[in-house]
Amino acid sequence: MKSGKRLIAIIRSQSTLLAQVNEVVGDYRDIIYSRNPDYQKLYDSMEVPLESVKWDRSFDKKTLMESWNYLKKVKRWDAETLFHVFIVLIETDPIYEFYDDDNYPPLRIPGPPKELKSTVNHPRRKKGLKHKPVTIENTIPFNLQPYLCNKKSVKHLLQRLLPYWPEAWSKVAFLGYDLESLPSDPQPLAHQLDPYFMVHHAFNRDIKEYKLPASFLRYILPALKGLEMKKVREFLAIYWELSLEKDFHLLLMVSRFLSFTVTDTALKIFRVLATRPPSDRLEILASFNECGGWKISSNAFTTKDLQYLLDFIPRKYLWCRGKGLVKGLVEGISLDYLHNGFRLANQFSPKFSFDYTWDCPNFEIKEFLKLVKKIKPSTFFSGEFVLYLWSECGYKNWLMTVIKQMNQYQCSPDVTWKIIDLFKENLDTACTADRVGTKRVFIEQQLPKIVSFLTRIDAEYQISFIENLNDYYFYWEGKSVSLQKNYIDAVYFVLEKMCQPPFKKNTEATLLVSYFIDCTQGQTRESFLNAPVSSFLKLQISTRSGNRGKLVKLGILSLLQYCNEFTIEAFEHFPGKLFKVAGLLGTLLRFQRVSVLKEFLKHPLMKSGVNELKPKWLYSVVKKCLESGICDPIPKKLKEHFSGGRLLTENQLSRALENLKTGLISTRLDILEALIWKNFQKEFPASKDDEIWRHTLQFLNHIQTNRRPIKRFLKAYCEGESDYLMKHANTRHWIQNHKRIPVSKWLAGVELKGNTDKFGEVTIRLEQNPMEVLKMGTYVGSCLGLGGAFSYSAAAVVLDLNKQVLYARDSQSKVLARQLVAISKKNELICFEVYPVKSSAEIKKIFIEYDYQLAKALKIPLFGNEKNILRKGKSWVKKHRGNDEYEIEHILSADWYDDYAWDFDLEDDS
Repeated sequence: MKSGKRLIAIIRSQSTLLAQVNEVVGDYRDIIYSRNPDYQKLYDSMEVPLESVKWDRSFDKKTLMESWNYLKKVKRWDAETLFHVFIVLIETDPIYEFYDDDNYPPLRIPGPPKELKSTVNHPRRKKGLKHKPVTIENTIPFNLQPYLCNKKSVKHLLQRLLPYWPEAWSKVAFLGYDLESLPSDPQPLAHQLDPYFMVHHAFNRDIKEYKLPASFLRYILPALKGLEMKKVREFLAIYWELSLEKDFHLLLMVSRFLSFTVTDTALKIFRVLATRPPSDRLEILASFNECGGWKISSNAFTTKDLQYLLDFIPRKYLWCRGKGLVKGLVEGISLDYLHNGFRLANQFSPKFSFDYTWDCPNFEIKEFLKLVKKIKPSTFFSGEFVLYLWSECGYKNWLMTVIKQMNQYQCSPDVTWKIIDLFKENLDTACTADRVGTKRVFIEQQLPKIVSFLTRIDAEYQISFIENLNDYYFYWEGKSVSLQKNYIDAVYFVLEKMCQPPFKKNTEATLLVSYFIDCTQGQTRESFLNAPVSSFLKLQISTRSGNRGKLVKLGILSLLQYCNEFTIEAFEHFPGKLFKVAGLLGTLLRFQRVSVLKEFLKHPLMKSGVNELKPKWLYSVVKKCLESGICDPIPKKLKEHFSGGRLLTENQLSRALENLKTGLISTRLDILEALIWKNFQKEFPASKDDEIWRHTLQFLNHIQTNRRPIKRFLKAYCEGESDYLMKHANTRHWIQNHKRIPVSKWLAGVELKGNTDKFGEVTIRLEQNPMEVLKMGTYVGSCLGLGGAFSYSAAAVVLDLNKQVLYARDSQSKVLARQLVAISKKNELICFEVYPVKSSAEIKKIFIEYDYQLAKALKIPLFGNEKNILRKGKSWVKKHRGNDEYEIEHILSADWYDDYAWDFDLEDDS
């Protein structure tokens, strides 16, 4: 049977067998989150033909159907017929609904023929006839099915076929039924015995005294098979206590729950349910049904426990607590821990859903509340955090130990909150038990160290210290505990250095510092840690821009992997130049970076032992390797000394050599940069001094998607084929399909000027230079820029005629903001978000005016409501963000990132 459907009973009707099915017809989550939850819409009961039921619970459907079909054409009144009658009566609902009908005359079973006597013709009777029942045959097959729905007919049938009981029961027993309840002599009780109760409830006495309600027989009794009548009577008592004869929807929920289990767990839940107000019962039982309440062990709770827990759930929050209650009982967590969770929810976050529940046997509510009181003045404090922290105490059992320790330290509320959040979020324990134990000890050892370092840091940098430490833990989460121990002291040292003026409090330098620590050891790491403060300032600055920071990190990682000693020397003496070259190196693909670095290491000035050469040899080697554009590291005094124009003393010569060796680091960086540019200029021999070409070459090398078509276009563009895109077959095909679009106006755009208080006169025009178009993300620092995740989309704007970029520039031609516009398949003008996203409302307003004028010039509709867009004031339309009811075609590009149409929001984010 499909998920969500439960077989409740098998019903015999006058002509067919039906399955009583309980089916989920409503969505539990939709119901609980609705304003007026109606749990009556959660389940429904229906009768379907038994043949359509594909799921077998505890019966052999094939045997049952064979018996039922046999009874449609009964030819003999014998043990075989009685056997099939027994199967149907045992496996179907013991309720009798058929009343006498003219179409069905009373059941009359012919009696046995008279005993044969000896005659002249038959002097002897057949041996054994006296003690063997006579088989009675029907001349016309008899339909017995409707008579099994009538109680009188069934009694009459069983009474008349009494001689066949032993043989028929033996055949029933052969199928595996337990027949211990069969009386040794059914003769005296034949009119009182019911096969259903005899087999399923070991009941062989007069059943008249236990007259069961029809709805109990239909919806509850079928689930109680195998229970003695004493237990059945307990469920009958529950039936009356819950008034199930009057509440059909609650009856459906009870029958559904019993279809999963009929253990003591069910009785306990129903008894507690009977003590709750009738208005709460559907909601509570729905939680048990939908959250697997039948899995709860009968030893997990008592009725008193469940009653106590429910008492801590306010009526209006049953919808969000029920799931946590059931899940907690299923998992067998400490009832005290669960109770404390409900108590905390009532105080701090009544709507907390308890979706995540783990066990915390050592939970101490007094210590927990002591910490809550401590962090409550924090600007980060929230009621939800208190409950999530309670939940994490179960997930990370050692967290309670951390909480108790934090109560001993005198930290500000904000710092205390951040430390607890550090341990709660990033120190995952999803690993082997041995590692969890080792890690727990390591973590507990860090807390005193963290507090100790915080005491030496200015209060304004303490939050930054913890947030950065949080990032380091996250980066090293997958590494072994021994490696973390090896790194952690270096991390504390760097953080203490960078958590003070003149460093910024917010930084993205964590990953870059991690690379330095990860790839160095011994003296090399010590050199990094003791580098000048200016070097670490340059490191922080290099990661300030997200896209450029990604490229710098890629480049530094490669440098550290292939020449870490040189990288640390450059970091000490020329950090700005190092990060500039690293960013350039990061634009290369991985195999290109490896190739360039291998070539770099083969350079004469990179060979080991160069620095140890005698002064004259070192001078001659360096002089021989100097090329155009390479920094000359040789001091003037040293040149004069070796040319004979000036004689230096030993001390002067020593200092000059040290300056040469230091300057040699800068020279090596120039050599590496030259090798990188040599790689760039293989296909485009453009000057590296041209800033726009510098960007273009890096961009072409960095992207992978759309890389081939944009390179083809730029080669044609450089060779003077400015109409390459317009002549392309794909472009012509697009123009043919969009004849309504005046291509010349679309390519030229319009020009719009507007005045702003902050920037003065601002001009918006459509960009014509393809290399400027490629900078659409770099100018504003978006994900379409160099190093961004979707930089290939800028190439798509260059390649595809249906996409253009607008730049807003000030009087000095500085780009202030940009907007991507496109034409959809339905000839609509689609306008995308203005970047940077923190652009002022003044600039956004000018863009909106431009969008309208461009749509008007093209004579196509503007995607959205033009009338609302053009309304003045602050009540501009806020179109649903993420609306994708448009299609923008690819022309030459392979892919691009659709940022969704702009909602024309004029909110000033600056």
